[in-house]
Amino acid sequence: MAGSPVCDHAAVARWLFAPVPSAPEAVGHRIVHGGLRHAAPVHLDADVMEALEELVPLAPAYQPQALACIRAVAETWPHLPQVACLDTAFHRTQGRLAQLYPLPRALIDEGLVRFGFHGLSYAHVARTYPHGRVLAAHLGHGASLCAIRDGRSVATTMGLTTLDGLMMDTRSGAVDPGLVLHLIRDRGLTPDAVAELRNERSGLLGVSGISDDVRDLEGTGAPQAREALDLFSYRVVREAGSLIAALGGLDTLVFTGGVGEHAANVRASICRGLAFAGFVLDATVTG
Repeated sequence: MAGSPVCDHAAVARWLFAPVPSAPEAVGHRIVHGGLRHAAPVHLDADVMEALEELVPLAPAYQPQALACIRAVAETWPHLPQVACLDTAFHRTQGRLAQLYPLPRALIDEGLVRFGFHGLSYAHVARTYPHGRVLAAHLGHGASLCAIRDGRSVATTMGLTTLDGLMMDTRSGAVDPGLVLHLIRDRGLTPDAVAELRNERSGLLGVSGISDDVRDLEGTGAPQAREALDLFSYRVVREAGSLIAALGGLDTLVFTGGVGEHAANVRASICRGLAFAGFVLDATVTG
């Protein structure tokens, strides 16, 4: 979160394992970025660790911490099996066109493609609703949508990194790439400053100028708070329309994540925007 203190994840992991009287049978890790190589959980060895290390620039807020925890486990229990469960793996079922950016082929061949994230969350949705055309909305501090057909990812809103797609709590989501160039060329911001602006000071926090927490924004009568919430819902509805098109229709809409689960007003606003797809909110159901 914005303003959170830097944490030594390896030290925390060692502290966590210290009171454990004996080694577990294995340890599983959620890894945000697995690249193109992995479409399923994978046993962690030196080659896999090297490949995951190469992906750090694409997930700098997540990948280094996860790798630090893996190494801390290995220090504590050198022979313990460790498994990586990769957020990107669920989306490897997507067709080639859904993964491509319209870039020079040489860059595509180097792996600059759409990956998608929140895969462990979407895999759970797919197991719960294994048939038909499902639109899953993972709305939390990070937010994305995923189109799932018969349990397989068809398309998703995040791309090469977790900064693409929906407006989020402090992340901007998708913006005109020309805006990024403008901030660097004409406003004098460094690439690192633009990254900080788009990751830490945008989204609900940036638009409202008040908070990145939906509960705080709903509790104030400030017009900028209302506008931030309205923009969040609008962006979800607009992206949902494109994924419904990719699915060729829709049978089920699933909300998950902290906002998706607890923010009834946000869910209602999104459902109103998706009335064209046949959704009618039952006003007798609350929570």
